Amino acid sequence: FRVADYHTYFIAPRDLAFDVWVHNTYADARKLRANLVARGRVAQEGDHAAHLVPTGSFSNRAATVQSAVADAQGVLARRGIDLNSHRNGFFSDLKNHYGTHRDNFLLDLGKRLQRADSADDSVRSVLREIKQLRSDVLSGQYL
Repeated sequence: FRVADYHTYFIAPRDLAFDVWVHNTYADARKLRANLVARGRVAQEGDHAAHLVPTGSFSNRAATVQSAVADAQGVLARRGIDLNSHRNGFFSDLKNHYGTHRDNFLLDLGKRLQRADSADDSVRSVLREIKQLRSDVLSGQYL
């Protein structure tokens, strides 16, 4: 398994003499980008539309990471925040975008959103926490 770039991968069993190139879909990223632009956000050249709470299950990760992702997705669903909403996204260079795919970020994401979701003003608390998570990612905290 080798990563060529953010959305393309080379995979093959160890005993196979060649790799197979696979490509992720951009459907959710396109929806997120459109929603960010509709809200006046501007992407710099080379920026990607990045989700804070991912749309996928991260099924290739440890059970604790998968659970954290599911918990975060559940918080957004309970609070009526679509995964492709501008509230769940940001424009970023590839380096900071990668930070949102690391286990330490995903585990922290689940904990922080669950904590915010349990507050008395949970919708506001969740939105505040999303804003803080975005700031933390863009500052490079998860690299």
